[in-house]
Amino acid sequence: MPKLKSTRRAATSSSDDEGGKSDGGEPYPAHHPGAGKESIVVHDHDVLNGRGVNMAHHSGNERFRALIQSRSDPEYCGSYSLNEKKALAEEVVRHIEALDPPGRFLKRTGKTKNKRGLQGPWEVMSHDDAVKKARQALRDCNRPDRVGYAKSVSAPADVLESALVRKSTGLSQQQYAQQLAAATNPSDASTSSSRPPSRRGSGRRTPSPETSSKADATLSPAPPSPVRSRARNINSSRAGWVPDNLPISGGSLDLNDS
Repeated sequence: MPKLKSTRRAATSSSDDEGGKSDGGEPYPAHHPGAGKESIVVHDHDVLNGRGVNMAHHSGNERFRALIQSRSDPEYCGSYSLNEKKALAEEVVRHIEALDPPGRFLKRTGKTKNKRGLQGPWEVMSHDDAVKKARQALRDCNRPDRVGYAKSVSAPADVLESALVRKSTGLSQQQYAQQLAAATNPSDASTSSSRPPSRRGSGRRTPSPETSSKADATLSPAPPSPVRSRARNINSSRAGWVPDNLPISGGSLDLNDS
């Protein structure tokens, strides 16, 4: 009889584990490098990598989607440079990490990747993976078929404040991204502005220095490519732009769920 009682107690414990814990503080599996270390306990500022209703409604994931939506721009996919896209994504990651307590980008470890809910164990994603996640979200947010991204997410005060800070600069969204990119990597910003259009795939041979000097003496400089000019043109009327669906005085965003 005592043996049956012990078995029943063990079964109850197993059932509780299957249901998951809200804090996600399960121990690491024996084969994991973190075995024996203190497990990660999820808090409200963490961004969890994964799918499912529990993930979507976790407060850290809702904040992440609100941040992404506040940076939406119809020109993002067509005219932003790679450096500008990366700079915006890194700003989102820094915003999460600057919270108190600091937010983390977490993923399930080892064989637990396919589990649903908030059950761990969890491990911290690398900075590069966190930036990659933010870049993918920015791309999805600005796709025509994802107009309803993050619907009905309540924007925290820190997200609204960051939008006001950007608005106070008087810059368009892309101009702001250009400033971020220049501050992150000034050398790339200076060289990209003077780099000539690529002729990859045109089949033209690169002229020798002697040929180039002769051509410069007889020909006037070619005008800039109209296609490139249109792609890099920034409409001055969008200066100080903030997404229409981001209320400055309110506390919620009318966004679609991802």
